[in-house]
Amino acid sequence: MKIGFIESLKNIGEKSSKLDWKNQIRLAGKRTTLISNNNLFQKQGKISKRTSNQDAFKQFTKQILPKLEEKIEIDLLQRQFKDIKNEQLKQDLIKSYIKRRVKLHAIDGEELEEISQFKQIAAESVGEHLNVMAQIPLNEMGEKDIGTYVQFSLNDLQKYFKDGEFFGTYVDKELALTNKFGLMANEESLKIIEYLKLIKKTQNQDFNLEKLLRTRKDKQQYNLKTVQSLLDTEEEVYFSIFRQFSLDLLKAFEPHRSNSLVERLLATPNVFDFLIRITIQELAQNEQLIKDLNDAKLRTQYFESIVKQVLEKSDAQETNSQFLIEFMLQMKEFTFKLSDGSEHKIDFTNPQLAKYKRKIPETLSHLEGFVGLNSGAMLYGDRGTGKSGSLALVTMWAHKNDFLVVNVPSAYKLTNTKTDYFRHSQTGLYLQNDLAKEWLEYFYHGNQDLLKNIKVNQEIYGKINYSGVHDNDPVAVPNIYYKERKAYFEDYKQFLFDEEIKLTEELDKKMETRVSDKLQKPQNLAELVEFGIKDEWFACNVVHELMEQLYNLESHSVLVVVDEFNYLYKESIYPSFRYANDKQLDSKIPPYHLSLCRAFVNLDGHKIKNGFKLASTSVTRMQRHKFTPEKINLPRGYSVKMEGLPLDDFRNMCQYYLANGLWRTDDLGEQSIDFLWMQTQGNWQQAQKYMIEHYVDGYLFR
Repeated sequence: MKIGFIESLKNIGEKSSKLDWKNQIRLAGKRTTLISNNNLFQKQGKISKRTSNQDAFKQFTKQILPKLEEKIEIDLLQRQFKDIKNEQLKQDLIKSYIKRRVKLHAIDGEELEEISQFKQIAAESVGEHLNVMAQIPLNEMGEKDIGTYVQFSLNDLQKYFKDGEFFGTYVDKELALTNKFGLMANEESLKIIEYLKLIKKTQNQDFNLEKLLRTRKDKQQYNLKTVQSLLDTEEEVYFSIFRQFSLDLLKAFEPHRSNSLVERLLATPNVFDFLIRITIQELAQNEQLIKDLNDAKLRTQYFESIVKQVLEKSDAQETNSQFLIEFMLQMKEFTFKLSDGSEHKIDFTNPQLAKYKRKIPETLSHLEGFVGLNSGAMLYGDRGTGKSGSLALVTMWAHKNDFLVVNVPSAYKLTNTKTDYFRHSQTGLYLQNDLAKEWLEYFYHGNQDLLKNIKVNQEIYGKINYSGVHDNDPVAVPNIYYKERKAYFEDYKQFLFDEEIKLTEELDKKMETRVSDKLQKPQNLAELVEFGIKDEWFACNVVHELMEQLYNLESHSVLVVVDEFNYLYKESIYPSFRYANDKQLDSKIPPYHLSLCRAFVNLDGHKIKNGFKLASTSVTRMQRHKFTPEKINLPRGYSVKMEGLPLDDFRNMCQYYLANGLWRTDDLGEQSIDFLWMQTQGNWQQAQKYMIEHYVDGYLFR
């Protein structure tokens, strides 16, 4: 039997009569489409009666005002904590504030059954707010501080970044509101800083291999049986050996700089670092090898022998640094003659050797799968995962620890800015002198205090031509053959008009003069940079002379930072008919043929004698918003994938933005933060978009 409309109303009425008034209201809410005048609400005078102004003011003073006062007080405490150095004084301040909170509750007449329990809850509440920002210097931060915020002043930004040109855009609103900005000390940035600390610590260190390999027990003589264990556990020992061997291998490769094969092998750190790791691994196998590598002269001969065998066994056309397995198969075996007349062999076909081709000590494996401890890293991932923030924190640390920071805040700007450009016909490169001048001004602004005290190395100065090509470098723009088009790159020359050829010859005469002809013996790097800023015509030339000096600098550590690195591997916006035969370029100049971009295009931190190269990618302007290292054949072990924040770090981020007034809601409950984390998967950008662009009512969002 079907139940009609009237019977349904009766059933609902019978059910509601058996419920208390709160549940009656809930039920009435479900049936408001059936009962238009809402009689049930009218019967409940407590609910339907309009609140008086007196009651509203009482509610404001008892419930809302204390919350506002508490928020203001905690904000004042946070600011005070920045200036307090004494840890005991900080704890006393927290205790005093907790006592005040307890006293206020007692005055209000609230029942406090257990004062001690309330004190514990209050301490946890206050501590949670105050610990959002780190209370120790950035230089002393470790893994325990992951997730905390480090605050910097507007003066820091103005001192190191000309015109406020910073990484990303997330600090803009905070700067506008507070004249300061905070950066989260995430896992990736702190672990990269650990590598920089090792570089700084081992700078200009006297090298004694036998002494380094001695354990605490064997102070007089190293023990071959303990060498492997020592290399696996003592990160500073391993890193010191790695640094010295890197310098020796660079020196051995230098005479072969004009060889295009060497240029390909050193384009990435893959093969270079592998040769050093294998050499270190062999130390535990041969005591005589340790003795020979402890002697500077014999060590030089050893690495020269490595380079000689690499060049002999490599395929001049096919071998490159991206594919390590293929390289090992080509090498097959290395043989070395030691000073005692014996031979030492390294068998690259040994499966055990292949297993450890990317092995470094676990204590140095700060980032999963990463092996570029003395060369560089590329951060990649979705938009809003903190790539630019990591660059910013590492850069600020480097500045404050006397690193020379070569900072490119936007590689996109180098390839997509509408500006004048012209071609250097002798090398085939294109110059953007106005952009080069802007970058020199930017670099000088953040490093001028150090540049004035660093002398120019006259032995390597003046060997770079007007377009930025070293005299010993291979051809910058080779005449490649396009199989599909059945044409060579330089076939365009047969279509040039006589007037074009004449104008090119006249311009070539002007470009024969290089910066060293005008500025013959600069005393310091500041003088060199100032010349490039003053005379824009030589700006690109000065950039490459500067980079040559910095890559060979021994007195100071160097950090090269490039944001939006992947745009150095996409075609630029500058048209040229010379690239019409290349389908991928579509008549656009590639960045590696732009003189300014060539200074930063490779992830070649291994070539820096005393430094590190850090890059990050950007997918904001990309059509599919995705970029991976495989797109540019970057070898495995030199990239770090950034993902959303872990939940605890995300909670800290929410508390930080609430405390600084960057989010408009008054409060976020724990459940709401967890919900927001689930919605955004810990993504910075998504959380910002949700909380800033959409007003969130603090009373509803709890």
